[in-house]
Amino acid sequence: MPRATHMLPIDAHRIPTGELAPVRGTAFDFTTPHTLGSRIQDVDGPGWRAGYDHCFVLHGRTQRDASPADGWSLTDGPAADGWSSWWLSRPKLAAKLYDPSSGRIMEILTNAPGLQLYTSNFLDGTGEPGKGGVRYQHYGGVCLETQSFPDGVHHQPGGGRTQFPTGILRPGQTYRHVTIYRFSVDTSGGHTSTTHDGALQAGQEADTVEERARTAEIGAEALRSIY
Repeated sequence: MPRATHMLPIDAHRIPTGELAPVRGTAFDFTTPHTLGSRIQDVDGPGWRAGYDHCFVLHGRTQRDASPADGWSLTDGPAADGWSSWWLSRPKLAAKLYDPSSGRIMEILTNAPGLQLYTSNFLDGTGEPGKGGVRYQHYGGVCLETQSFPDGVHHQPGGGRTQFPTGILRPGQTYRHVTIYRFSVDTSGGHTSTTHDGALQAGQEADTVEERARTAEIGAEALRSIY
């Protein structure tokens, strides 16, 4: 799950409060592997159903720094533009999901500063049926969304607030968002090993028709491997 030492607490409207809270010893601590459901009922608050719908801080620092003693692992400071220093030049491992019954593994690598974890808290089986006619129930799925920080525009320097990535792209600046979903199978339980990478890069296209076709083929194979 998210490889993060901090997360963004939210209010009753599920909007970040502006804090960057350490995850150590809380239900948000995925620094050691455990099942999602083992602590999900501990994630509750006024006005919203128990479950994860929170942004985890993957890297970067704020003007109100966390000290090394707090377990802050990456030390890239905010630049004057409030943008470039939060986004890595190369993607790093952000999260990992593992299904012990099948050996399936999904890893997410990204250059984005945040990862939103959502555990389908509001599904109730009344929506459109999915694959095989299944109607998805409460906690029937999990979303891992690479992104900047929610409501970042309202958490900029001044007014005693913690600085978030701005989310505003100024003239002359470049937005580059890379996410890689890597699928594989653990062979220790007798499963066949396989790995596929599917990358989404904003503003980047394959150079040839053949490359675009191959990218689509890899993406389709990767999706099939998790079902």
